Amino acid sequence: MKELYIFDLDGTLLDSLSFTITLFNKLLRDLNLPTYDKDESEYDYIEFRKHLFEYLDFNDDVHVKRFLEIYHEEMLEPSIPFEGVMDVLEELQNQGKILAICTNRTELDLRVRIEGFFKGIDFKYISGYRKGVPDKPDAYRINEIIEKENISRDKVIFFGDKDNDIMAARNAGIDIAFAKWGQGKEEDFNNPYVFKLLESPYDILDI
Repeated sequence: MKELYIFDLDGTLLDSLSFTITLFNKLLRDLNLPTYDKDESEYDYIEFRKHLFEYLDFNDDVHVKRFLEIYHEEMLEPSIPFEGVMDVLEELQNQGKILAICTNRTELDLRVRIEGFFKGIDFKYISGYRKGVPDKPDAYRINEIIEKENISRDKVIFFGDKDNDIMAARNAGIDIAFAKWGQGKEEDFNNPYVFKLLESPYDILDI
């Protein structure tokens, strides 16, 4: 039986792709770099991510500093939890499950967003980007959570919606449940490492 539930944020709990693209396009324009120009109906997370890594250097302090300035200007972004997510989190909490978030958002901003979007949900562990600490798909921060909880890995499950979430779970040696409502691709849905494919947030309660 799973006891520790670790969630990715964007695309798994929070519907935020459109806002994320808007935000990064603003950064690209500020830096006089090509923007990701697609109709919203054609947004593709993998394609978008490749575009970012082609033009932005996330180790460049100028790029990071300007992104954080833009990000803070927005405060609570126009994103919402996916339908059913709050019901599921509340039920897991009532069942005594240990809840955690591990995402590549900055840790400070992550805490602000959780307080704004997930009122009443007690995430015991909140892990976001920290300078000098490896991000997913490296398992470093997932391992931090597991080690702090001092729990067997067979009692831990990670929830994500992207290929790097699958890689992070594999690198940590834990199961992953994959959210089909997020930003993944068909090849992700068919990845043999996926423990459970989720059609709806309510499917989480069947684990």
